[in-house]
Amino acid sequence: MPTISAQSPPTARLLARKLFVLWIACECMSFVAGAALPTGGSCPIPAKEFCYVRHGQTSWNAENKVMGNLDIPLSELGERQARTAIESLRGVHIQRVICSPLLRAKRTAELIAENYRLPLQVNECFKEANWGAIQGHALPENYNAIFLDWRNGIDPEGAESIESVKKRLIPGMQEALAEDTVPLIVAHGGIHWALMQVLGLSYEDAPVGNCEVVRFSPTEQGGWAACPLK
Repeated sequence: MPTISAQSPPTARLLARKLFVLWIACECMSFVAGAALPTGGSCPIPAKEFCYVRHGQTSWNAENKVMGNLDIPLSELGERQARTAIESLRGVHIQRVICSPLLRAKRTAELIAENYRLPLQVNECFKEANWGAIQGHALPENYNAIFLDWRNGIDPEGAESIESVKKRLIPGMQEALAEDTVPLIVAHGGIHWALMQVLGLSYEDAPVGNCEVVRFSPTEQGGWAACPLK
């Protein structure tokens, strides 16, 4: 730290004061830079392990129709897929199941919860996005570009934005991770895309098909890791 002497000339004292202010600023910057961030960095989701499952297949999935927040039930194949997800979860000590209120997710969650004799909670925060003008129709040929645009903030006409989805998803995740237990979230593709953005991950790190399971864990570096379970 620079020193200021009472006997120093005025110009020297002024220079010393400026150096002192600069030193304080540097010290503050050093403190902020060296301060330990909470696990998970700036991510608003608590740094605790959880698993995620997308719902099983519906007849609309098979017909390549856009469901969005329309309430389409599981097909017979979707119910079989849910039982496959049960096998994928064998090595994970899940203790609660939380799901979207839509039938396809809720039924998937019920089958898993019944198998493991776990409590089931329905949470509106995990409801699929409204896809606006494309909802209820066959997937357009350029659907990959449409969904990529949506993840980048360009919405189909009348659709719920990804920012809106994230805004309701975050409190749902905070509630799900408030307890010291490992929850399983059963929801949708759009919710998964929004979740990956919130966690600072790329969708390509862990894409999810129907009833595919992803295990999310906080890393020592303050980020998140996504591990598909087969």
